[in-house]
Amino acid sequence: MSVAVDSFVFHPFSQSDTNRTVARRGQHVISASEFVARLNVWRCTFDEIANTAVALYEPDGVEFAAALVGAWSAGKTVYLPGDIQPETCRALQTLNVAFVGAFPDGFETLTSRAATLERLLEPLDADDITVIIFTSGSTGAPQAVPKRLSQLLAEVHTLEKTFGARIGNSDMVATVSHQHIYGLLFKILWPLVYHRTFVAESLAYPEQLLRVLADRKTAIISGPAHLKRLSNTLDWKSVRHNVSATFSSGGPLPLSAASNVELLLGSAPIEVYGSSETGGVASRQCVNGVAAPWTPFVGVEVTAHDNQLAVRSPHLPDHEWFLVPDSASFDALGNFTLLGRVDRIAKIEGKRVSLVGIEDALIKGGLIAEARVMQ
Repeated sequence: MSVAVDSFVFHPFSQSDTNRTVARRGQHVISASEFVARLNVWRCTFDEIANTAVALYEPDGVEFAAALVGAWSAGKTVYLPGDIQPETCRALQTLNVAFVGAFPDGFETLTSRAATLERLLEPLDADDITVIIFTSGSTGAPQAVPKRLSQLLAEVHTLEKTFGARIGNSDMVATVSHQHIYGLLFKILWPLVYHRTFVAESLAYPEQLLRVLADRKTAIISGPAHLKRLSNTLDWKSVRHNVSATFSSGGPLPLSAASNVELLLGSAPIEVYGSSETGGVASRQCVNGVAAPWTPFVGVEVTAHDNQLAVRSPHLPDHEWFLVPDSASFDALGNFTLLGRVDRIAKIEGKRVSLVGIEDALIKGGLIAEARVMQ
């Protein structure tokens, strides 16, 4: 896959790399030619529908990636819901989208059809492609965060410049969902663009991760919920030579958990700070149990407006300052320390939980007239 950084022309696959490995699903190796064939199936399927947008929720990473790029190739806008709760599905239904993947009964999903024409994959103008991240908002209702593909590719380039030399040709394995921007970028787009192999499944259990690490050099894409629960009773010592890096994002990682990961896997996790709205903002690595400040990525500007963090970045839709709902203090080098959120969203196990939404649910239950929820 080639991407022109200046114009953000996105080419899914050249015809010369059909034999390389794109992904692994269990013991099955997915070649580029096999992936492109599946992508073509989805492109032809999307070409035949009148909907201009699709809602995609697919747990399997290979099928997700094929449907995603197939939708882009068919000129469709793609909505990526973080969950398939009834409120989320109903909100998507009002947008006249075609549902694709593992949606619940009552929401008719599109079935892929056989490819009617094997066309060459043409380069796509990433500025014309929109991905909409469907995430929780401050009111508890789903919030649509539009992203041009060019924004996501800019972030992928930042990741490669920052961490690419460290992970080399490692496989990419995730314990987090690719339905969220973190997993989408790290598990799907980064390896696709820079020709690394990714594991199709999202691994739920430490035992699964241990088995994957036993086979080959691997970069781990994880979050606090999983890293806090790495079992000390498993034989990590026998596989940690295969860990090229461990990434954590989606919520704060306790310093004790970072130290335990360093002990078990041989190196401290690289924490990435950002959001669906801002993309990646900064990273840090707390080595030997010592808390470290956040260092902004190259090209990302950060400052404080009345102690509230403000970001200006190529990962944003424009060059304006974006106020992040976190307070922060800065050191003399321009690195920063987070001091807590300023809105009414709590991060629990890496998930956004709306305190307003909890209050509304309590009141709707009929036993409470007024409610106020606090952390």
